[in-house]
Amino acid sequence: MSVGSLTAKVVLDNPKHIYCGNEEAVTGHVLVRYHSMSSAELFGPLAVSVTFRGRAKSKIYKNNGNNRTIYRGRAPLFSFSKSIFDGPIKMVPNEAKEIPFALSFPGAIQQVLSQGNWDADGRFSIDVGDPLPPTFNIVYHGFAHRFDAFTEYRICTTLSMRGIDIKLPNADDESNSALVPYEQQPTPKSQALPLPKTLNHNVRLQNALLMPETSRPTGFKAKTKALLSSDYYPEYHFDVLTLCPQKLFLGQPITLEIRVQPNDARSTAPVQPDITLSAGVLVSIQAQTVARAERGIFSSPESSGNETVLTLTASSPDLQEPFGKANDWTKVVVTKPIFGVPSGFSTYNILRRYTVKVSFSILAAGKSTKVEKELSIMILPPVDGEAANGDHGRGGSMAGPSRHVVGDDDAEVLPGYERPPEYGDGHSIDEVGSAAGKMDLGKGKASAVAV
Repeated sequence: MSVGSLTAKVVLDNPKHIYCGNEEAVTGHVLVRYHSMSSAELFGPLAVSVTFRGRAKSKIYKNNGNNRTIYRGRAPLFSFSKSIFDGPIKMVPNEAKEIPFALSFPGAIQQVLSQGNWDADGRFSIDVGDPLPPTFNIVYHGFAHRFDAFTEYRICTTLSMRGIDIKLPNADDESNSALVPYEQQPTPKSQALPLPKTLNHNVRLQNALLMPETSRPTGFKAKTKALLSSDYYPEYHFDVLTLCPQKLFLGQPITLEIRVQPNDARSTAPVQPDITLSAGVLVSIQAQTVARAERGIFSSPESSGNETVLTLTASSPDLQEPFGKANDWTKVVVTKPIFGVPSGFSTYNILRRYTVKVSFSILAAGKSTKVEKELSIMILPPVDGEAANGDHGRGGSMAGPSRHVVGDDDAEVLPGYERPPEYGDGHSIDEVGSAAGKMDLGKGKASAVAV
């Protein structure tokens, strides 16, 4: 006859803290509680272990008329177990004990998949020894693309009592586990170089304001003649050069250099107009997520989606002052630090990369000219020793298990994933895929959903 039951739950000391690399230990405890309908004490040998694992998972939906096919991709990143208690224990009903643990992320990916399950693709290049990806979770509901992808790191616990008839918690119940937020290894200071690139925009002006005021046409005839003549007004040419970094670092601002370069060789205007920035510089960071599944009959199914993840305004104290010799025809504008996005990464089944769009208007000779440039960039982990407030440039919004939903709020949403078999040698990738294949879709309003 059972003497009662034990429950166990993994509790982190700082569940919202984002661990950057493997130098800082993940600490917490397993909360074990004894439940019994009687007043009998529990005494016996108790063994408690924790399992720390990481994985990347994707689901892709392809519609064909009224039919929909779901393709799955799963890439284990690492998995290891550690005994944290093995000895006699004595408990009375409703008593709880905290069993502490300290675990560290591995320095790199420790598990590799069979290449036979995936098409060769340089975008998805990851092997044992490559960096662990950051925590990431997205549900994408686009017009032509639908996919669900995440990377996660989880600590689970297992209890055993040899020779005691007692109900123990199910080791497969993820509600007793804890998710650990993660960002990639900090960027060494020696590699924290912005790698700037110059983006050029040519501006041509031609109007009456480029003439001395006494020479400007007055009266109907003169204005009509000027309107019908393509070379009546003089021209003024200049280039707008935007120096934009190709490497951005979490927790640091974006610094742009905007330079005006007059083109005297092409200009015919006797008057040099004032050239100013009409407002702040808008910096938009756009993300592309590509998800793929394991290879089917012909190829690996794939889906992708784009989104604007961050919009910042870059400014400077002298923003409204004209470009000229006093400031070397140059203005340096700076945004607030980058927070709330993961660094770029690639796994077997998920790719996350970024572009930046820089937009501003130049005002000269009464005309506003819009300058808009786009550039592929890398968003990298925070610089070593410069992580802000321990959150490593991510912010609380990116931590934890909530899904990031992009698209129609009323679109179909997946429930949390069921726990597949363990990552050990006892299960093949085919067995894992079979277990995942038993999951069903649920309906609901797009929202933050635990996985």
